[in-house]
Amino acid sequence: MKFDSHFNWYRYMTVSDYDQQLHNEETVSPSKIEWVRQLRTKDVNFTRAELGVLYGSIVTWQNPDDKSDRRFICYYITPTELITIGLSEHIMSLAAPFDSKTAFDAFYQN
Repeated sequence: MKFDSHFNWYRYMTVSDYDQQLHNEETVSPSKIEWVRQLRTKDVNFTRAELGVLYGSIVTWQNPDDKSDRRFICYYITPTELITIGLSEHIMSLAAPFDSKTAFDAFYQN
């Protein structure tokens, strides 16, 4: 997948936060709609690749006593856009020293 040297990174703490932004967009790609639908219905890791798009979610923590108590990082990556949900400020501070040239590099370094 070829990436441009410029991309926009949009960060949200929760799926609900992103959902509000999604409703404000004039045009929404079918892959974004599918990504959000899967975020609402799946509670496990998943990754999907389409032409020019990679998206999914990764479980980063799970309570051993209550399997439904989980934390996720959700991602949507295109050549010009990176959307992340659930990245804490601590994780973001670890990525700060890197000068990412592509959306994929920025996601990978986190």
